[in-house]
Amino acid sequence: MPYYLKPCFLYFGAFPEDDEIYVPRLIQLWIAEGFVQRRGEEEMEDVAEDYLDELISRSMIQVGSRRSNGTVFICRIHDLLRDLSISEAKEERFLEVHGNMAPELPTKARGLAVTCGDINKSISLNCSTPQLRSLLRFSREDQMLEKPQLKIIWGAFKLLRVMDLRRVRISSLPDEIGYLIHLRYLCLIRTRLERLPSTITRLSNLRTLDLRGTNVHMLPDDIWKMEQIRHLHLLTTARLPVQISNVMQIHRVSNLQTLKYVKEGSWIEDGLEKLTNLRDLGIEGDLKMALSRSITKLASLRSLRLEASPNCSIPAFPSFSNHHHLFYMNLVGPFEKLPDVHEFPPNLTELFLRGSQLEHDQIGTLEMLPNLRRLCLLSKSYIGKEMVCSVGGFPLLDYLYIYDLDELEEWIVEEGAMPNLRRLEINKCRRLKMLPDGLRHISTLQDLQLRSMPEGFIERVRKDDGEDWFKIQHVPALTINP
Repeated sequence: MPYYLKPCFLYFGAFPEDDEIYVPRLIQLWIAEGFVQRRGEEEMEDVAEDYLDELISRSMIQVGSRRSNGTVFICRIHDLLRDLSISEAKEERFLEVHGNMAPELPTKARGLAVTCGDINKSISLNCSTPQLRSLLRFSREDQMLEKPQLKIIWGAFKLLRVMDLRRVRISSLPDEIGYLIHLRYLCLIRTRLERLPSTITRLSNLRTLDLRGTNVHMLPDDIWKMEQIRHLHLLTTARLPVQISNVMQIHRVSNLQTLKYVKEGSWIEDGLEKLTNLRDLGIEGDLKMALSRSITKLASLRSLRLEASPNCSIPAFPSFSNHHHLFYMNLVGPFEKLPDVHEFPPNLTELFLRGSQLEHDQIGTLEMLPNLRRLCLLSKSYIGKEMVCSVGGFPLLDYLYIYDLDELEEWIVEEGAMPNLRRLEINKCRRLKMLPDGLRHISTLQDLQLRSMPEGFIERVRKDDGEDWFKIQHVPALTINP
């Protein structure tokens, strides 16, 4: 194995057995740990993806699922290979894993992963372990972090690069967090944290800050001084500082790749266009400012989520025809005007709609999107009584999810529509009378799931003697949950 892949492989031992490993998180951890080497002008995230692909090609890592653009989204490691990585990592003092039976002696490794058990015990045991670079917690259960253990982190682990305390309940962080100047990755998911101290802006090396599942609604005024920040995960209700003196400094975080989910504000008008390296953006609120000309300058965008405030709508789009990397869009709220086909990103492969209030003729626009592979029509995304998928429509669609369309009574799928559909899910469409006859022509359909549907609908798809059984008898996997 090449020298640059070895630490990446050994790191998989930190994850719990049979865990589904979220690749964006894994890549951000690798980069924070210093495993990813610069390669010319390439972004380090792209280099890390190549590392993962190489591990997969060597059969060291398994693919769990891929995104619609082909990139790996979930990965796994076989139990035997995980055991190998754990033993090798411990022997090389690279990483130690604490499970239910925590050891009685402090670790000699540079990294500590707590997969289950009491994180307080693991921290207390290592109160004199100054070489610790990584502290990771993976348990699926919430746990309170006691004050003495908090003091140990700030006082003894001053060389930490990575700290992942997901599901560890902390109401507040002390000002002393500013002493962890080597910190590059800080995850506080579901900690119930209520505020960030202003000293967090002293973490000049921080690349990832993840505040999802917290109660932090306002970031410190000097957040823009954190020039190395690349991934900022927030609540949809979180607000960025909007003072003019601070917004003018937004160019200092030009390396920012992830910014989601945040409230709209004057920072958009004054600074969004300066974040030219943004790949993943999510904004909630009055979207008129967000969809101004500044967003057209974000040519690196890959993922975009926009949610209109209640009683607001999604204004007319600027054209996304030059956004060749933008493959995922999640749009929440009614459209003032559904964009024309040529105004959507040319390589859009994944589209989620909720509250869009589309009508009959507008499905015709969606089915002409040439590269669309996954479509999710959620509550009130479609308000017509009849929906028609016409011949040649949705040519590459692989997955269709229809959920809670209250008004839908009849769905027509013409022969030749959705010729590549492999998976179809229909959930909670209470007025839908029957499955479309055209499903019997879709030979590619492998998986059909019907959930929370009316009793009469379910009767029609009963095996062998249901009126609609002939339409789906060729489907290998059928799930029906009334």
